[in-house]
Amino acid sequence: SIPLHELAEGGRIVGFHCFHPERNRTPVVEIPVPGLPLGAEIVPAQSSNPDHVSCAASLALRLGKTPVLVRGDAKAFVANRLLATYLVASTALACASTLPLAEAITRVERSCSAFGFVVGPFTALDRVGLATASKVATLAAQALPHASTFTKEIEHVLTDIYAHGIRGGHKNPGILLCPRRAARANPRAVDHLQRLADALGGAVDPLRVDQGYIIASAIAAEAARCVDAGLCPQEACDVLSVLAVGFPPFWGGALAFARGEGPGNVRSALRTVSCKHSWLKGVFACPASIARHTAAMYPDRAPAA
Repeated sequence: SIPLHELAEGGRIVGFHCFHPERNRTPVVEIPVPGLPLGAEIVPAQSSNPDHVSCAASLALRLGKTPVLVRGDAKAFVANRLLATYLVASTALACASTLPLAEAITRVERSCSAFGFVVGPFTALDRVGLATASKVATLAAQALPHASTFTKEIEHVLTDIYAHGIRGGHKNPGILLCPRRAARANPRAVDHLQRLADALGGAVDPLRVDQGYIIASAIAAEAARCVDAGLCPQEACDVLSVLAVGFPPFWGGALAFARGEGPGNVRSALRTVSCKHSWLKGVFACPASIARHTAAMYPDRAPAA
């Protein structure tokens, strides 16, 4: 997640960001998904030698990974910006729920799985590990200025949770208890997250919104911002959302989802929660450019209303 220009000067550096490094122990996907390849985000610095970039892509292919070339050397890269959006939006919905927090966490986890995400957000967060997640959240707060306030709050809470011995990872309890497939919230982690829930004050009734749909819409909005910033083309954003985040593969990616549903519906879904609290306004903000990007994917068709 650290920008390459902060690590080295000169042309002898290329970012090589793998997803799911082991088929049986992956940070985001618990088990291999038939037909879903492993991936690697190839990130050239401004001064990177094109031959070195090609070499990195060839290495990814030799390792059995699908190389995805992005254009921009930015904080959190593209894959982690999309993944951070998934985790931040899910945490925000859980903490803003009118349900008790432990039940709200379970409901968001199951809603995302039912919507088609390869794995639920809190399982993904635990697999990454809470120490790593808190450090990535620091960079994500800078990469996602629209959601920086709530992201910084999450960073502080994750750091506090880790300091109290709740580690996450493959074998240790984190936000969820093990085994995670049961989607049971860890009471010790809930105690630390409760202050975020208290601040949000039960702003969102989960019975009145489709949580999986709203989270998918938030990822689509962030994908549009990545394209706006020139970090990657639309097609690369779609591939990364599936391979790095576990976006429902049958949609073909986050922007393809927005195109299929219609950018107007995506904006409307985000508005149902963004108006509830100032923190939520940032997390679920939707750029107007999402209509342009989804229309450009299929120039022969106008975007749905």
